[in-house]
Amino acid sequence: MIYSQAINVFNKMIVLNKGIPFNIKIPTKETESALNELAKKQGKTFKVADDLFKDLDNCIFMYKKN
Repeated sequence: MIYSQAINVFNKMIVLNKGIPFNIKIPTKETESALNELAKKQGKTFKVADDLFKDLDNCIFMYKKN
């Protein structure tokens, strides 16, 4: 099977399953915690996009620092 055929099969499986044809598992406790926070609407909010991007830059800086 060539790549394009595999992609076509995968796309057909998505249509038949009405979604991704396999379970997607949450890989870490951190990810699960973040998803729960969002579901409870306890995540950070920003009034303007610039504030969001500043916060993301800060998170990246802190991640690289560790």
